[in-house]
This record gives sequence, C-alpha cells and structure tokens, in this order.
Amino acid sequence: YWTLKNAFALFGARPCLGERLVTHGRASGPFQWQSFADIARQIEQFGSGLRGYLKVPPGSFIGICAPNSTNWLVAYLACIWMVC
Repeated sequence: YWTLKNAFALFGARPCLGERLVTHGRASGPFQWQSFADIARQIEQFGSGLRGYLKVPPGSFIGICAPNSTNWLVAYLACIWMVC
C-alpha cells in the first residue's frame, strides 16, 4: 500500500500504464499511456465507488472477472487501496 502511494506521489506525470488498440484480435498501433496521476485518480474513484455507492466494507472479498487491461489493474489496485 505505502509503496503504491509513494510511487504515485513521486512519479505523478510519468507514464504508468499503456494499452494498444486491439482490432481483429490483434494489438496494433502505438501504446496509449496514462500517467501515474491519472491511474491514481481512477483508483481513488473506483475505490470510492466500492465504499460509498456499493457500501463494500473493508476486509471484504471481491472477485474481478474481466480481460487483462488497465481497467482490470485499476479495479485490483482499488481493492487493495481501500482495505488500508
């Protein structure tokens, strides 16, 4: 948790996660990067939704069923973030 918090604070404007457009089942084109600050904001928003809107209490078990993507990682990190 603290390692993530420190990384997001330290590297705010730097590229953090990238995705490539997938067409016809194949990745193509350049990576579209999101900064550490962008990812941190998405994690906070998703986590706030879990706690505030869905009323998920700390320590709950949450399953994430989705293809590998930046959105999956944001959901995973939000679950970790909100436990602390």
